[in-house]
Amino acid sequence: MKDESGQIAIDFLAGLALFLIALTFTVQFVPGLFSTISSSDEDLSIISYRTATILSEDPGWWDEKSGVPNSTGTDWEDHTDHVFRLGFAEDSSHQSRTTNKPNILNYSKIESTKGLNEDEIITMLGLFDNINGARIEYEYNISILQNGIPVRIGNQTATFGTQSPSRDNVFQTKRLVLVEKGEIANFSADDLKAFSSNDDMAILNITGTIEKNIIVQISGFNVTNNTSYMNSKLNGDLLIQDSQNYSAYIKKDGSNDFRPYTDPINPNDTLKLVYYQDIFNETHNQLGINFSEMNIAPGPPYIEYADYAKQHYEKAELVVKVWR
Repeated sequence: MKDESGQIAIDFLAGLALFLIALTFTVQFVPGLFSTISSSDEDLSIISYRTATILSEDPGWWDEKSGVPNSTGTDWEDHTDHVFRLGFAEDSSHQSRTTNKPNILNYSKIESTKGLNEDEIITMLGLFDNINGARIEYEYNISILQNGIPVRIGNQTATFGTQSPSRDNVFQTKRLVLVEKGEIANFSADDLKAFSSNDDMAILNITGTIEKNIIVQISGFNVTNNTSYMNSKLNGDLLIQDSQNYSAYIKKDGSNDFRPYTDPINPNDTLKLVYYQDIFNETHNQLGINFSEMNIAPGPPYIEYADYAKQHYEKAELVVKVWR
């Protein structure tokens, strides 16, 4: 007759070991099923990602909740008292809740967000948690950057929230986007017209209500080594080149990037002048762009900016940071 008592002892120990492993797994795993979003820093990463996705892929929505036809739409930037959902993406149709232009950010939507209060932004983007009935708001920073610097939309920088601290538990998401930076008109230097012969000031007529930055880009210079950009005048008044009026940039021959303007202008260079929208207080404006050693042909007719203008987009990064 066989003695099986040893086998029973081994089976018992194996079963006990499996039970202890299962118990350990349960103790470690089950509490995670019931933890709130505020219990894990990993969830801040999810919130950061979600916020960046909403802003870059959603055009937003407004709703008067009146039931009246055309009392809703994605053009919330024109109805900031009734914003229901926040988003920066270009509209496909004002009556559609979606867009076929994700990651293309609208100038007016970004600018209008500056007019919203902090509580509205936090609520619409879900940058808060409810813990035991108390609203706990997350700290955040939302910026649209080029070369690490916030882009200019009108006379303001495209940054929202507070400056992020220098510590590890700040969670961020980056999205590559195209951001609308205003209207641009591209000219060849040969298109420019001056008031008279031997006059080095090109004249542009700008009419209508100006709601975006005006960008003038000039290339095709037939010039000498002494040619340079001097200054700009608006309706006869000299404009100071600063953060309130305008900025001047140049892309040198062989370069892919615009840099702050420096003399001289060479034949294959491109000059870019960015005039900020708030300087245009009239509906009929005359912009003078003054050069030296330029030999501009006399007008009339003078250039009408609107005949050349189109929406202008540039590559940028949408960066969303969230922390406690």
